[in-house]
Amino acid sequence: MSSFAPCSLRIKEHLFERLREARMRLGLKQSELSEIGGVSRATQVSYETDMTAPNTDYLRLVQDAGIDIPYVLFGDNAAQETAASSAIDWKLIQESVEAVEFFCIKAAPNCPDSYKWQLVQKVYAALVTGRQNSDHSHPISNLEMVRHVWEKV
Repeated sequence: MSSFAPCSLRIKEHLFERLREARMRLGLKQSELSEIGGVSRATQVSYETDMTAPNTDYLRLVQDAGIDIPYVLFGDNAAQETAASSAIDWKLIQESVEAVEFFCIKAAPNCPDSYKWQLVQKVYAALVTGRQNSDHSHPISNLEMVRHVWEKV
């Protein structure tokens, strides 16, 4: 059975509010940030009103425009926590998001986005731990990891 190490970075609730704040700090309109992020203005509005959650491709693009992604994801203490932690592995975050999305489509189609983000955070932490402890003779797949986390909650 796999063990999951705690992650010092926690994706906090109200991501949508911090995204809106970060956009406004840069003086960008929703239409401007949506263009940078490669989404429609309606999708940007849905991100900022908690109707849907942004994906990793969007987050990477808006980060390049100056959006403080650690703040958006993790909140006020993000700068301190990010400095104390290793760099964010976007590939692992994307793998985590994709595994959670696939699992939820198949096993929990009504799973709320806020809970999906909690699953993503736990799966990401487990993937990081798994990479650090790569001496496992039987690696667990990302989908198995999501199922394992789902059963524990």
